[in-house]
Amino acid sequence: NKKALPIGNDSFWIDLFTQAHDWGLILYEQDWLDRQTIDFLLTRTDINLGHQWLMSMGEAADKIGLNIQYCMSLPRHILSALQIPRVTQARTSTDYAFHLHGKAQQWTIGISSMFTDAIGLAPFKDVFWSTSLQPGSLYKQNAEEVLPEREILIATLSTGPVSSGDAINYTNTQHIMKCCRGDGLILKPDRPLTMINRLASDWAFYNGISQGELYSTITNIHGQVFYTIFASAMKQNYLVYPSMIGAQPGVIWSYDNPTVVSTFDDDHPLNVSATKYHDLSICLWYVSPLIKFNSSTKYALLRE
Repeated sequence: NKKALPIGNDSFWIDLFTQAHDWGLILYEQDWLDRQTIDFLLTRTDINLGHQWLMSMGEAADKIGLNIQYCMSLPRHILSALQIPRVTQARTSTDYAFHLHGKAQQWTIGISSMFTDAIGLAPFKDVFWSTSLQPGSLYKQNAEEVLPEREILIATLSTGPVSSGDAINYTNTQHIMKCCRGDGLILKPDRPLTMINRLASDWAFYNGISQGELYSTITNIHGQVFYTIFASAMKQNYLVYPSMIGAQPGVIWSYDNPTVVSTFDDDHPLNVSATKYHDLSICLWYVSPLIKFNSSTKYALLRE
């Protein structure tokens, strides 16, 4: 069926990666993993063939010094990465094209990122447009990225690559530079942004339909633990308590109104409104712990 694999010939990968390394390549992406596995007769009839393919690829990458990203991977591929240290990341979303065609909310990676994070891989959201309208694209007529800020935010807090896919002269530098310092260092949390457990469990009560994209992540700075909460496309209201994200009581504020700092504890939960944080809006909250310097005074360090 016009498909083949370089099995039993490790020199293929050595030759390919040696040339690529000489070009300056530092990361190889193996795409179409699902199609190669499902549509290729031999990978469906030989239990060892697919594993041998990935292992040969990984061993060659290790010898040459390249890292690997998996794309369109099945769970079996992600699990195989446990034996292949050179696999450092995997795409956890559908193609961005589906998003531009209006067929999928491609940025909703809060569940799939749990899987890759558990395996030790960084989730990749796929590319994005930093400018809403880009005439002349090959997607549907009048294709539009309705919320570039959401795309960049998810990509940044995923801990994976942040990859703009703009046409020439359509890159919004102001948007993209929100992900990093002036020297280009991407400001990532310690863990990927993933769905809060309460939202995941609610799938069972709503026929497998997500009731919103309510995520959290964590950053530990010299023993002080900070949290970030994200909300968009909410279908119902939620109250978020510190215990729901593994946090201790502290203070909380939103990225779009940083001068208003509120108490965040069991008596003062975060109210996430479906009316306010709908499909065309986002919000990001930051949670800081309270630090006690003496018996009566507590401080909180505010940060982005």
